Amino acid sequence: MPQNYQNYIAGAWCDGDATIENINPSDLTDSIGHYAQASRRQLNDALDAAASAQKQWAKTGLEARQTILMNIGNELMARREELGQLLSREVGGRGSSSYGPREQGRYAEEFYTTVKTSYIAAGQPD
Repeated sequence: MPQNYQNYIAGAWCDGDATIENINPSDLTDSIGHYAQASRRQLNDALDAAASAQKQWAKTGLEARQTILMNIGNELMARREELGQLLSREVGGRGSSSYGPREQGRYAEEFYTTVKTSYIAAGQPD
């Protein structure tokens, strides 16, 4: 039985006005789940929350930003098998064919975090 997934808006999980089924395009019997579809009000709430979060992020120190981004990257790597399978199913794969691109994304994030941190620490503009 496919699972129902909610939206995460302004720090809370919530149902949408409707749901949409996500089906593996290479196996139409493989229902990945039913996903909440945000209402216009929920969309506006999400945009407002994102604008507020961006202001907070801009005030966050460089080392804290680096730690946060590295923790996100570490979590992605820890869950790479699970996420690779899910991503592969969502794009129509039959295995963990998305493993390589996902790892490349993780390494790109790590490289960017390190280089950007060094660049800013050297007195260059953010």
